[in-house]
Amino acid sequence: MNRMRLSRSGKWAICWLAASILCSGGGLSPAQTTGSGDASLGVLQREHQALQEAQDAHDKALHAYLLNSAAETYASALDDEIQRKDRAATAPLDMQTEMGPVVNEANQYGAGVVWCEVNGEWTVSPDGYLAYLAEWPDGPDAEEAWWRGKLGHLATACFDAAGTEEETAGFVADYTEFLARFPHGKHEEEARALLREFQADLDSYRQEKEHKEP
Repeated sequence: MNRMRLSRSGKWAICWLAASILCSGGGLSPAQTTGSGDASLGVLQREHQALQEAQDAHDKALHAYLLNSAAETYASALDDEIQRKDRAATAPLDMQTEMGPVVNEANQYGAGVVWCEVNGEWTVSPDGYLAYLAEWPDGPDAEEAWWRGKLGHLATACFDAAGTEEETAGFVADYTEFLARFPHGKHEEEARALLREFQADLDSYRQEKEHKEP
């Protein structure tokens, strides 16, 4: 499951997809340029078929990325529908049951849409982004694939943060590695800010531990 990071200070350490693109600067990557932003099942079907027919590693990487991105858009549309139905409902709704058929159809095309109990929303697995990194680790969309796939900056992310020292140390390691690989990427500024926040939290945990020791 993708990780939504919650820092010790209580701030959500995640940038929603639209804000991430607008705030980080720089142009769109090849995969983002190719993607239509359409939330329809037709797009999922098209990208799934293109992935199945891909002839080389780079084509596989591109269409795995595009399928994951289309799935994000689809899950976001489902979540928008949840909000709309909740506003109109006079009794609690079971969205898992009500939307199950369309989710199952999307998942036939490899969308990887799953229900997030923590948020009460639909989210997606990052498998396509991780597949991109496996097939094309230095590809033109590698930074974005890392950002979304390994760091969990998805439009529909799900994570119940435990707020432990071990978890925070993991976040520090994740962002340190990201910045080592993409030191001047479009997410550099946000990644450095998050790393500073997590490092401060980790230092605080360790100081508390030292004070408790006899």
